[in-house]
Amino acid sequence: MSGWRRSVRRHGVGKTLAFFFVAQVIAAALAIVAVEATVGAYREYQIRHTPIAYQRIFRPPSDAITERPFRIATIGDSHTWGKDAPLGQGYPDHLGRLIAADHPDFRFEIENIARAGRNSSQMLAKWRFLLNTMPGAFDLAIVCVGANNHHNLDFAGGFVAERVDKLPPEKKLAYLLQNSGTYQLSKAARGRLTQLLDEDRAQWSGCVFCEEDEPFLRQWLRYDLEQIIQASWENYVDVVLLGYAIDKPWVHRTMREVAAEKHILFVDTYALGLELDGTFDENHPFIGPTYHPTAEGYFRVAKNLYDHLLDAKLLPFDEPHLSAKGRAFKVKNPATATHNAVVAEEPG
Repeated sequence: MSGWRRSVRRHGVGKTLAFFFVAQVIAAALAIVAVEATVGAYREYQIRHTPIAYQRIFRPPSDAITERPFRIATIGDSHTWGKDAPLGQGYPDHLGRLIAADHPDFRFEIENIARAGRNSSQMLAKWRFLLNTMPGAFDLAIVCVGANNHHNLDFAGGFVAERVDKLPPEKKLAYLLQNSGTYQLSKAARGRLTQLLDEDRAQWSGCVFCEEDEPFLRQWLRYDLEQIIQASWENYVDVVLLGYAIDKPWVHRTMREVAAEKHILFVDTYALGLELDGTFDENHPFIGPTYHPTAEGYFRVAKNLYDHLLDAKLLPFDEPHLSAKGRAFKVKNPATATHNAVVAEEPG
C-alpha cells in the first residue's frame, strides 16, 4: 500500500513539474509579447507626443498675415536638419533664402520637420501625424530619408507586418520566427558591437543591421517612400525625393525607381560631386567631419534643388527665376555633374 502511494506521489510530482514548466514557457512567451507591445506603444506615443520644438520654420522678413502662404515641408534626418553646419545654414534655410531673393513678394514657409538619427518609418509616422493634425497645411514635401535604416530598427514593424499580411498562411509562421523582435535585436546588437570596434580602429563599418545591399533594406525603404507619397497625395501635397550628398547607392537606387514609377521628381544630389571633389577651396570643404555637408555644401544642395523645382514647375511662379545673378562656377567633377549643377555665388 505504501509503495502504491509513493508511486502515485512520484507521478503526481512529475505531472506538477511538467505543468509548471509548460506554464513557465507560456508565461515567458506572453511576457515577451507584452514587452514588445508595450515598447511599440511607447514608441508610438513618443513619436506622436514629442513637442515639435525641433522644427525650424523659415519665413521671409516680410510676413504680413493675409492668406495662407505656400508651405513646404522638408522631411528627413540629420542631412535635412543641417548637421555639420551652423544653425540656419542647412539646405532648407538656403532654399528659403534663394526663393525669397528671387521672389520677394511670394508668401511661403519652409517647415523643417527633420530629426537626426530617424529612419524612414519614423519620419513616415511623423508626416502622417502632421497631415492628420494639420489638414490642408502643406503644398510640397521634400523627402530625404533612408540613410539611417541600416542601424535604426525602430518602427520597422509596420513594414514587416505589411509583408506578412501578403504571405500565404504556410509561410507566415516561418517569416515571423525569422523576423521576431528578439531575432532582429540580437542581429542589431552584434552589428553595433562590430561598428564600435571598427570606429575604434578609425574605420567605418558601413553597416550595423545588415549589408547595405540587403534586399530587406531596399524593400523597407520602398514601402515607406510609397506610403509617404500616398499620404501626401491624399492631402493634395506634391512630393519630391532628394538624394544624399554622400554615397548611398542602395538609397539612391530605391529613390530613383520609386520616383520613376510614381512619376515624381528625384533630385540626384550626389551627382553634384561634393563628396568626390572634397572642397571648393581648402578652407571651405563641402563635406564636414561627420560626413554631412557643410554650410557651403548645403548651399549647393539647395541651389541644385531650387533649379529642379523651377524646371518641374513645382513652385507657383509666373515670372522666370533670376537665381543665376551671382558669380557662377561649375563643380570640379564634370563626369558626375548634371546640367543643373551650376550654382550662384556663395553664401555670406
